[in-house]
Amino acid sequence: MKFVFHVVNQGLRSLVLGGGRLAALTIALSVSSAPAIVADTIVFNDGRRSDDCKIESAQWDQVRYTVGNGGAQTAPSERIESIFRTPRGAGLASGRRALDRGRYNAAIKALAQSGSVDWEVAETAYLLAKAHEAKGDRKTAEANYKKYVSKHQAEKDWWIPHALYNLGLLQLSGKKAKAADQTFAKLDEFGGNWSARAKLGLARGVVLAKNRGQYLEQAQSLGTLTRNTRAPAALRAEAYVIRARIFVLGRQYDRAIDELRRTFFNPPNSRNNIYSHARADATLAIGLAYLASGGKKNLEQAEIWLLRVPALYRNEGRVYREACDALSRVYEGLGNNARSQEWEKRAGDEGNSP
Repeated sequence: MKFVFHVVNQGLRSLVLGGGRLAALTIALSVSSAPAIVADTIVFNDGRRSDDCKIESAQWDQVRYTVGNGGAQTAPSERIESIFRTPRGAGLASGRRALDRGRYNAAIKALAQSGSVDWEVAETAYLLAKAHEAKGDRKTAEANYKKYVSKHQAEKDWWIPHALYNLGLLQLSGKKAKAADQTFAKLDEFGGNWSARAKLGLARGVVLAKNRGQYLEQAQSLGTLTRNTRAPAALRAEAYVIRARIFVLGRQYDRAIDELRRTFFNPPNSRNNIYSHARADATLAIGLAYLASGGKKNLEQAEIWLLRVPALYRNEGRVYREACDALSRVYEGLGNNARSQEWEKRAGDEGNSP
């Protein structure tokens, strides 16, 4: 019975990885005659995986784990793309599942329950901030990220740099440029890949501020990152998307579209076949490039690409809302006011599902 439980559990676990976003589906099975099996997962930047291990501790600079009956191993976090720890408590498991499905109110309700062990308490607090962010509640998300960082930075929790990056982006979207600069400066102190992410955050600031004076410098810097084959794939993918947005800012619409098509869609590789956060962002960016190009033909292309976002990436809160707003402008340009108002309303309604 124990063996059957293990096989079924492995078959049903789903882990979706990519860009600082964690989406994990955990299904708890009850088998009266078998003890619960705890199986954690570590995915390394080079594609290697360590399944069915036990993560003893996960800090932003190193992860300590055991495999089978072997002794403890330690890996620098710089080499790790993502981790998955099997929850002991129901709140985290339910919260992860609801967040993955785009049911943000349900996720918030579930994550209000604190975990049963230290790492669960920390991850629950981090994901609670992410749920508020995905729902579009910027003020509450900011407050929760700050609360999480303040409480768990001394223990060097795994999610600390992720929280700082997300907080910086929130501050940028809230037009708090000075606060965002300070947050990314803190992130830069982590070094390595997190220094690169800090640069990505600053580049996004150029896009949000529509600062055309800095677009050439930022595009060159991001180009260097996309060519760095030693950088994690998720980091390079995000750099491609931000650089495309900067090309649009510089009115290089065809260049943005061609590069994103080539990188993410023509031909898609095994990694990009996953409906990841970066692929969602790339789909949105192509639609925005066609929209900015203007003209009926380009507006129709923008409509095609942007409609893919609510069809495939409904659980990507920020990307979904941007796509809804862009679709409203597309239909306004095409003279369809009813459809324009419909998509404007959808953007406002996001996150209100149970």
